[in-house]
Amino acid sequence: MLVDFTALWCGHCRKLEPVLDELAQSFTGKVKFAKVNVDNSPKTASRHAIRGVPALFFYKNGKVVDQAVGALPKGELERRLKALA
Repeated sequence: MLVDFTALWCGHCRKLEPVLDELAQSFTGKVKFAKVNVDNSPKTASRHAIRGVPALFFYKNGKVVDQAVGALPKGELERRLKALA
């Protein structure tokens, strides 16, 4: 699973959104994708110690196995997602 911690006011988040949408289609049935708006879910963001957005958390078997802050290039995201699939 990939969880994207995002915010409406975040320019990098908006740039990353279509990339994540495309990757979600490519990884259908292999990796689940979710978004958490940090402004609407401050407790969830706090529990994950989110200090900047976009923040990406990669889960495998219910545990965080990787994370990144910022708009990563598509190729880097694909590499990390293949490790989850």
